[in-house]
Amino acid sequence: MKSGKNIAYLKGQTLGGVGQVQINNVCIDNLQIKFSTDGPFKIDPNSKTKTNQGINFSEPNSTNILLSVNVQDSERQKEKVDAVWGFLSGDKTNATFPITGEQLHNIFQGTDLSRCTEVANIINKYSDKFELNTPLRMAHFLGQIGWESNQLKAMGEGNGEGTCFKKASGQWNNIWFRQTWKEIPFSKECSDAPDDNQSKEKILKNGWDKIEDVPKRYICDGGEVSSSEAGKRLYCFVYRCEGGNGDENSCDGYRYRGHGIMQLTWKKQYIAFDKWLQSKGFVADYNKSLSDPDEGFKNTELNVLSGMWFWNKADCNNTADTIESGSTQSEFDKITKKNNTGLDASDKRKEIFENSYSILKK
Repeated sequence: MKSGKNIAYLKGQTLGGVGQVQINNVCIDNLQIKFSTDGPFKIDPNSKTKTNQGINFSEPNSTNILLSVNVQDSERQKEKVDAVWGFLSGDKTNATFPITGEQLHNIFQGTDLSRCTEVANIINKYSDKFELNTPLRMAHFLGQIGWESNQLKAMGEGNGEGTCFKKASGQWNNIWFRQTWKEIPFSKECSDAPDDNQSKEKILKNGWDKIEDVPKRYICDGGEVSSSEAGKRLYCFVYRCEGGNGDENSCDGYRYRGHGIMQLTWKKQYIAFDKWLQSKGFVADYNKSLSDPDEGFKNTELNVLSGMWFWNKADCNNTADTIESGSTQSEFDKITKKNNTGLDASDKRKEIFENSYSILKK
């Protein structure tokens, strides 16, 4: 078996075995490596999936399992599987300021170590490219993505901004009541859309002041449609004709709602991210990130990379350098505003930042 771009199995080699290994400080007494078929074949290292027992690798563009790496120890099995997953995900890094899955797990204690290790490895892979190379910058980055991604949990099958708002939800008042047109370009597909040069005038968009003003078809417990359909319809409407989105019928508002660890929003952002990916050698509409973000952003690497791209695009590093640990909330709000203009939960983001910095600076 060779490391590198592909794992290659040569016909004639044994079909597996069991042995003892140590990964960092984790000792595994019985690690089984098993090939499912006689070769030759190639395995894409990025096609691995995690199970309760270990890691499965499939052949390129297929779900056929060709290689299994299983922990047969019953004691502390989950911890040992996590260690194997981290090792096979490439814990080693040449990043100027590397972080570990254990550090992220200490910061986001409600998140599985395997998810933390996976995210840490991806961050380390790209951190130098985006100059996330000091404890202060990294802590600020984690403060923002930690809140936006629900402590790294809103990825994979759970990706995509939630859309269900019930009658009693306080978020109506925080987000949708007295909503104004903000994000240019505005589309003339909507007859009520203002001109782009009016974006600073705070022109009301929906005319909702109270829950009674909201059509029931947009309310999850409104009774007209299912909760999932109501949420979808709501976002098709409220995000219409802004930020490159089409009108309500296009449903761009739902399609291009927040995805990724920095909640990329608006069609124009997805187009810009897709163009950047192409400039770095990725194919157009990589992993359906543009045509079907709900599907595309199931990919964890794409989730993380989109957040790092947005962070760099918003020139967050220079702002982060000016905001030390222990700063006032008003000072910290400067970095939040670059990522969320409404300063949503900036105090919570600051808590994550302070905790991150205390762990990373050691």
